[in-house]
Amino acid sequence: MNMNCELINDLLPLYVDDVISDEGKKLVEEHIASCDKCAKTVENMKSSITIPMDKDASNIKALKKKYTMSIWFRVVIIAMVLLALWGVISYTVMSRWTEVFPKAALEDIKECTEIVIIGDKYYLHTNDIFGAGVPVYVSGDEDEIHFFLGENGIHNLGLGRSYMMGESLYPVGTVGVTKKIVYSKPDGSAEIVLFEEGDPVTALEGSLKDFEQ
Repeated sequence: MNMNCELINDLLPLYVDDVISDEGKKLVEEHIASCDKCAKTVENMKSSITIPMDKDASNIKALKKKYTMSIWFRVVIIAMVLLALWGVISYTVMSRWTEVFPKAALEDIKECTEIVIIGDKYYLHTNDIFGAGVPVYVSGDEDEIHFFLGENGIHNLGLGRSYMMGESLYPVGTVGVTKKIVYSKPDGSAEIVLFEEGDPVTALEGSLKDFEQ
């Protein structure tokens, strides 16, 4: 490599990047016109692909942003699916009532319950473990009430029953309107009359609030 080629090689990067002066550009072009080796060097330099650092950083940031958005999108989708699943389970569990003691004999239920009067309402007075559950109305108009002691929620998943020792009072009719109160199995397969008009009924003095204290 002669001295002229060494000088031209120092100018080649400026020439390829097109930041060389007009005089330098003319000098390079005159040289490579007669020097195959330097002309080949220019060709190789122009064919090389270089990515500016700022552009490379921009691409990395764009890729990172896209990846982050993809993760959040998946999180949102999963959260929506779980929320919908929870809604279905909650509706299924909470909207379905089951009998507290499905195997209890109707005679036993009648023995552990009685109809009493507080004010102008008939109440179902339960004792012992039959204090669990609430009246769930099966059928009938206000003059003839059919119900069973039921519960909903987590107990419907078979995780246990809401046993409760003690006494409870639940409204089941209106004095002068309700003529018959019947405990009925949820499927209507069996039932027993707890009260019919004309039956003796214990009237408790005071209001329901007095008995809740």
